[in-house]
Amino acid sequence: MRHEAGRQHPWALSDAPEDYVATQARAIVGLELRISRLEAKAKLSQNRSDADIDGTIEGLAAGAPRDRAVAEAMRRVR
Repeated sequence: MRHEAGRQHPWALSDAPEDYVATQARAIVGLELRISRLEAKAKLSQNRSDADIDGTIEGLAAGAPRDRAVAEAMRRVR
């Protein structure tokens, strides 16, 4: 619904044929995952040109606190 809200004629589930909805509902499978390990890597535009990195840092530095923290991290890895 949130993705359709801006459209002139937003789509709703009630627009789909009942048999289509029933077929799709039968194909839904629930699952539960237990996370035992999480690995992350910081991707801070290291593969970009100096001009790109400077522009990114400048833009992030003017943003919200989280954006400024990313800008600072980019400065450190440089």
